[in-house]
Amino acid sequence: MQDTGIRRNLLEDIALKTIYLEGELNLRHLGDRMGLSYAVVDDLFQRLRKAQLCEVKGMDHSVHRVTTSSQGKARAQELLSVNQYVGIVPVSLEDY
Repeated sequence: MQDTGIRRNLLEDIALKTIYLEGELNLRHLGDRMGLSYAVVDDLFQRLRKAQLCEVKGMDHSVHRVTTSSQGKARAQELLSVNQYVGIVPVSLEDY
């Protein structure tokens, strides 16, 4: 995650908003939506899960299929009211 050059909180916010808007998706799809590797997305998911913002709904060929928890939905709505950006994560100014 450090290699992205982007603050972890920003990555977590974009991931949470994406999961919320999609309703349910697997982590590979989340990685594609955010332009991140599976390893980074899995780390983000583990952090969101630990904070009880996301939960596993099942598996797609050994890849977690996830959704937001009720607490995660509330947080995602709060984040979207401030910033509606969802998509490929921005690049750091240094990388730009």
